[in-house]
Amino acid sequence: MLVPDIFSIKEVPKSTFSRMGDSSVMFKRVIYAAGNQLLIRNTFTVNRALFVKEEYKGLQSFFEKVYALINEQVVLKRKE
Repeated sequence: MLVPDIFSIKEVPKSTFSRMGDSSVMFKRVIYAAGNQLLIRNTFTVNRALFVKEEYKGLQSFFEKVYALINEQVVLKRKE
């Protein structure tokens, strides 16, 4: 993504990697910012198709954490 020339990238979230304890679900975010270019790549890896109901709380907690990470904002500043 190219940021318009009237803005500069002031702050970006950190790249991160998160996984469930058994590595059944993983989330990776890579952020690269240079000049007026911004690249954000979010990758989900699901290694199992089925989860038993006892695993739901852990799965729900993991996805709440992931959605909080996805909602982190990029801060742009208008150039003067």
